[in-house]
Amino acid sequence: MPVAVLDEDGNLIRETRIHSDSNNYSPGKFLNGMGPDTRIALESSGVRYIVYRHIQEAGFEVVLSNLPKTKLIAYKTDKRDARMLAELLIINCLPTCHVSPPEVIEQRGLVRHRKYLVKLRTRLKNKVHAILLMENKRTKHTGFTNRHSMSYAK
Repeated sequence: MPVAVLDEDGNLIRETRIHSDSNNYSPGKFLNGMGPDTRIALESSGVRYIVYRHIQEAGFEVVLSNLPKTKLIAYKTDKRDARMLAELLIINCLPTCHVSPPEVIEQRGLVRHRKYLVKLRTRLKNKVHAILLMENKRTKHTGFTNRHSMSYAK
């Protein structure tokens, strides 16, 4: 992931790539030697959140670019990403994204996981019904959630 680092005057301090593998990512090495007024611009995508969070927790200002809007106003290539983000940030023209607070992100994750589990439960119920129909066993039980309906399936 390309990262651009600017000082308080808007001068480019560093541009690099950070690998955002959550098992190996360590912000300390990247952030060493940067002043408290350092602004950091990152591209937005789902895997960037861990890097965003670590840099923000270290006390730096992090700006997440809105990638579709950024592509509309700047020629974007992988080699130029960090420099382009820095230049747009310097002139205050970097389209940004909203980043929800950690609590909201966690709640969304729980809702997403619950949705997955409900779909899985439905698939499993449908599979049981299909097996019973293949065995020519009709059932009025739809839930298979109590002992009576489970004993019928046996």
